[in-house]
Amino acid sequence: QQAELQHARWAMVGAAGILVPEALGSPVLWTEAGKGDYILPWQGLLAVQALMMGWAEQRRWQDLSNPGSVNTGAIYDDLKWGDDGNDLGYPGGDIFDPLRYQYKFEKDPELMREFREKEIKNGRLAMVALVGFAAQTFVTGKGPVQNWLDHLADPGTQTIFHNMGH
Repeated sequence: QQAELQHARWAMVGAAGILVPEALGSPVLWTEAGKGDYILPWQGLLAVQALMMGWAEQRRWQDLSNPGSVNTGAIYDDLKWGDDGNDLGYPGGDIFDPLRYQYKFEKDPELMREFREKEIKNGRLAMVALVGFAAQTFVTGKGPVQNWLDHLADPGTQTIFHNMGH
């Protein structure tokens, strides 16, 4: 359950990271984004990502191994989980809940169940969408937004069953 939830969240972020730049007119295809010029060389970006992900994963693993243990230490007061470790995978605290849903959920547990179900369903859809994005891009050489626009412009021939532009 924890792995599916984690993968679902990353897939939703990944899908947004593919769709938004293309929709905003980025000339770089998502599969080529790593070739751009950045402040740091790719090794530096990789190191920063590894450190940040390592910290987050270490905290998640700590909470799975010993529920509630991530709530210790003064440095983590603003980052602690919403409860005392009984609700793994759902961080709380103001930094993780800017819209203050935890207060609504305390009054209506059914709303919390509904939101969690929506989150996992959207996450599953995002995981499938990423497979579709990759397949489209590797077959057509275009991003998902351009493929969708091509299909809208010519739905009779721009489909999975026809030429797809090659």
